[in-house]
Amino acid sequence: MTTSGDPTVSRETASAFAVSKETASSFAVSKETARPGRTDAAARDALLSRYPDAEAGLQTYTELLQGPGVERGLIGPREATRLWERHVANSAVV
Repeated sequence: MTTSGDPTVSRETASAFAVSKETASSFAVSKETARPGRTDAAARDALLSRYPDAEAGLQTYTELLQGPGVERGLIGPREATRLWERHVANSAVV
């Protein structure tokens, strides 16, 4: 057991939450993994064909995400290349 104020975790507590490497790897998802067969351009085309009147607003939105959004840490720098698939498409659902 730990003492009051001690930030360490007891071995009993740690072992209760232990996960095998096999189990952990089954939940692991690479940050670089994209959806197979889907590109950002395909997502953009699909959204604009569904919502043609929203093109100007969506273009402005993606430009803001690519510039100030990355600079201010709203999205990561690697996300700028997949905005339509990961951010615009997800927002369109809402």
